[in-house]
Amino acid sequence: MRRAVIALLAVVSALSAAAPVRSPGNPLIGNEIGVDHILLWSKDNRAGEAALDRLGFTLTEKPGSYGAGISNKLVWFGNWSFIEFLWLSDPARAKAEAAKEHAFATTTNGSNGFGISVRDADETYRTLAAARLDPDQPGAEAYDPDGPGGPKPPVVNQWRFMFLKDGALAGNPFFVEYKTKAQGERSERHPNGARRLSAVWILVDDAAKAAADYAGAAFHGGRRIEFASLGLTGVALVAGQGEIFLLQPGRAGPYRTALQRRGAHVFGISLQVFDLDATQQLLQARLGSAPRQHSGPYRRAFIPPVQPPLGLTIAFHD
Repeated sequence: MRRAVIALLAVVSALSAAAPVRSPGNPLIGNEIGVDHILLWSKDNRAGEAALDRLGFTLTEKPGSYGAGISNKLVWFGNWSFIEFLWLSDPARAKAEAAKEHAFATTTNGSNGFGISVRDADETYRTLAAARLDPDQPGAEAYDPDGPGGPKPPVVNQWRFMFLKDGALAGNPFFVEYKTKAQGERSERHPNGARRLSAVWILVDDAAKAAADYAGAAFHGGRRIEFASLGLTGVALVAGQGEIFLLQPGRAGPYRTALQRRGAHVFGISLQVFDLDATQQLLQARLGSAPRQHSGPYRRAFIPPVQPPLGLTIAFHD
């Protein structure tokens, strides 16, 4: 996952300083955005991008690159959260230089991690190390903003990030400290009206144990939640402007099967939109079927059909 997360656009260093919509809840996050972005891989990047387009998202026009045969495009939201869409632009090179990412990207459509923005990478490192989560030292790498074929030279990141040992926390979160801030919201508007990434969903075997593990990263407390329409129960942890949902399935069913196949992993996200009714009408027309109404922690929400090239459940809410 280390090479995968590095594939960020340099402009993400201008993370918004807009006020959080709920209590930050975590001293490491402070007034940062918290739930920052999610990694999303597709084995077929053209099919994956087409699926995102059908769902009403607009992606950045030019891909970026951190080498290792991995490229990306971003789906930006108004509060500077985003979806990072990733693929192997040079599979042979990726296999040699980023074996874990190559193995994931050639076998799985979906997410292998998500980012959490923090106010101070060094403070976060000390906290994670004290909790024996075995974090890497905060670091940065060079980034080529228009890919290896573009005229712009590589630049050094304006952010620092750190990773944990594999499986230390469910869903493989990583932590990012951004160096500069931008005031206000981004101007991007998507046809589906998506305005921010509000929650990351993680499938776990035991939500209470996963929440206790997250306490080592200063995520304390949490509220019980239920996804009755999906047969899932769990715990919601406040993470700056967003939340982390730790969700466990019953003893049988598709989510139990997915858990047995992949272990704990990110399997869905919640996105807040400007006008839920308008979003539903758009997607029903585009996808040709009525989205499924979703019962969860938000007042009103629905889930469109999962697009196979994405492998990610997306719930829109008001």
